[in-house]
Amino acid sequence: MSYEFGSILKRHRNIKGLSQTQLLEKLRDEGHELYSKGTVSKWENGINTPMRDVVEDLDEILDLPKGTLLRAAGYLIEIEATQQNRVVADLVTTQLKKKEHSDQLADIASILLENGLDTLTLADPTENQKGNPDWIEYFKLYKYRVYDYNSDSGSQITQKQLVLEMERNIDAVYSHYKDDSFDCFLSHLKAEPEMEGRELFNVLDSNPLQLIEILRLRAQEKTFKGTCPVCKDWCR
Repeated sequence: MSYEFGSILKRHRNIKGLSQTQLLEKLRDEGHELYSKGTVSKWENGINTPMRDVVEDLDEILDLPKGTLLRAAGYLIEIEATQQNRVVADLVTTQLKKKEHSDQLADIASILLENGLDTLTLADPTENQKGNPDWIEYFKLYKYRVYDYNSDSGSQITQKQLVLEMERNIDAVYSHYKDDSFDCFLSHLKAEPEMEGRELFNVLDSNPLQLIEILRLRAQEKTFKGTCPVCKDWCR
């Protein structure tokens, strides 16, 4: 029952100068099979409410703004609730997509740090080595140190070896993710402020320690700047 609906219906029927019988006749002209003379009276007194299609025609017959009686009868509330539920469902779906996407990007960052690259540091010569010309030349070439989990010890590597290890890790990413995930990752990585719009290997050549630190943080925090072809419509 809807007393608000009945009150609005009665008020605007009287404004139009229609009797209950005349209103019923107009509804019959619209194709509604309404025969009881007391039908309109029951509507106006909140005893019952007409079907949705009847209410839609009542809005037109009484020259009311579209949806006036539909809302009063409770029909639009149902529609609005359904639409609101859809909006909430879409938001939940988007959040799940974002999480799945971020988790995948973080996993790629972790793969790029494999083979000890997550432990990369500058090799630090001892005081005795610093004064030895041979050691000085050695550290110029083998200037980075990584921890070897297999042998449980550290080892020094050259810039070339560092690049080769990164290439191996990139191959591992492509083996694990057969789609365009790595290209998407590179789009996000390039958007990191510290990258300054540079490509991965450009930073690896100029400042590998900075690149490794960026990858570490992205793998841990699982948050990424920018967008990619996968998330451009919802990852904002």
